[in-house]
Amino acid sequence: MSTGARTLLARLAAGEVLLVTMTALSGRLFCLSPSGRAVTARLAEAAIGADLVVPAGDGLFGPAFSQTWRLRREDRADADTP
Repeated sequence: MSTGARTLLARLAAGEVLLVTMTALSGRLFCLSPSGRAVTARLAEAAIGADLVVPAGDGLFGPAFSQTWRLRREDRADADTP
């Protein structure tokens, strides 16, 4: 697992959420909330594709279009274990 992926998972385990914003020019932009830190599309899409994060259910056209993604519950529990 890359350093970027480990950092993303650690931030999500600490309570942040991954947000997606759609733009006409750039397509999908990803950031963490509440910190506002940018996340590359490649890293975010890899986490989504690997089922490391799950949709929060706020997608207008179904889960694949969710605007908010959270760390899987079992991953959150594992993150607290040393």
